[in-house]
Amino acid sequence: MSELREFGRIISGNRQPFKDFSPELRGFILGAKAAGASQTAIADAVGTRRQRVGEQIKRFKDHNTVHSRPRPRKSRAIGPREERYVVQFVRRQPRSTYQDLRVSTGLNVHDRTFQRVLRRHHLRKWRAAHKIRLDEQKARTRLRFARKYRDPAKLRQLLEAFFSDECIVQTNPDKPSDWVVRFGHERFRKDLVNEESHVKAAISIMVWGMIWQRAGEGHQSPLIVMEGDPKAPRGGVSSRVYLQTLEDGLLPYYEPGDIFMQDGAQIHTANKVKVWFETHGIEVIDWPPYSPDLNPIEHCWHRLKREIYRLNPNFGALQKNEADIATAKEIIQRAWRRISGDLIHRLLDSLKHRLAAVRRARGWYTKF
Repeated sequence: MSELREFGRIISGNRQPFKDFSPELRGFILGAKAAGASQTAIADAVGTRRQRVGEQIKRFKDHNTVHSRPRPRKSRAIGPREERYVVQFVRRQPRSTYQDLRVSTGLNVHDRTFQRVLRRHHLRKWRAAHKIRLDEQKARTRLRFARKYRDPAKLRQLLEAFFSDECIVQTNPDKPSDWVVRFGHERFRKDLVNEESHVKAAISIMVWGMIWQRAGEGHQSPLIVMEGDPKAPRGGVSSRVYLQTLEDGLLPYYEPGDIFMQDGAQIHTANKVKVWFETHGIEVIDWPPYSPDLNPIEHCWHRLKREIYRLNPNFGALQKNEADIATAKEIIQRAWRRISGDLIHRLLDSLKHRLAAVRRARGWYTKF
C-alpha cells in the first residue's frame, strides 16, 4: 500500500476516474507533491491516473486556486426570438411535426432541442384523443341539452331515468390492450406483445342492456341477446327485434312517470317504435346525437368486456359453432352479472359532471 494512503487522509481510492476533483482533494495532491511524493504515488493514493495529477498541479500554477473555475454556459441553439416563434407556430398548427418546425424556422437543430423549448413553455407532444366527429350544429344541440338539465328538478328526474344501449361483443383473437411488467429489452418478447390478426371475428353477438338507480342504489336489467331478424333484408337486427327487446327488458321494470333514454339509432326511431312508446305512455328523452360521452352505460360495456376476459382469457379463440356460441353467450351473461350496483350508481351519479363538462366545452369534446 502507498505510504500516502494512511488513516486520516481526505482521499478515496474508489473515486470515479473522470469526476471533478474537490478542493480538499486538490489540496491533498498539492501538499503531497510539496512533500516530495511522486505523481505516480499520488495517483495511486487518490485512485486516478498520473496524467490527471499532473493536470491538477499545472492548474494550480496557472490559476493559483484549488477551486473549480466558473464554466461558461453553453449558448442555446435557439435564441429568444426564434423560441417565441416556435411556440407561436405550434400553437397555431398543433399537428405540425419537428420537420415542419425546421422548415418554417430555418433552424437545423435536433428534435430534442425543439422538445426542450416546448417543455420550457409547459408544452409537449401528446397522442390526439379519439372522439366521434362533431360539427357546429351537433355541438349546439349538445350544449342546449346540457343547459336544459342545469335545472335541479330536471336533473333529479334525469338521474333516475332508464339508460339503455346496445353493444357488440366479438370473439376477436386480438388480445385486449393491456399493460405488462417487463425489462427494457423485452418489448418484443412473444408473450408480452398484443398480437393483431386483422381477421374477421368468428362470433359477433349484439346485446342490449339497461341501467338505472333508485334511492342511491344502482340496478341493471337482464342482458338481452338481440338475434338477427330473418324477415329483415339482410337478416340483421331490426325494429321488430328491438320492440321485443323492450317488451322483455324495459316493461318489467317500468312504472308510470319513469323516463327512458335511448340514442338515435335507426331501429330506435322507426315509426312502429314511436307508436309503441306512445301506446305505453313512456316518455323518451330527446337525446342529442353523437353523445356517447353523456351516456353512463357506455362505461358498463368497457367493464363487461374486461370481465369477459377475466372469466375466460381464451374467449377470443372461440369458433363459430353451436357449442362455442352457447359458451360465448353464457360467459357474456356471467360477466354482465359481475357489474356491481355500486359501479352503476357511481356512473349514473357522474352524469351531472358529464353535463357540466359539455357546458364548459360549449358542446364540444369532453374527457368522458
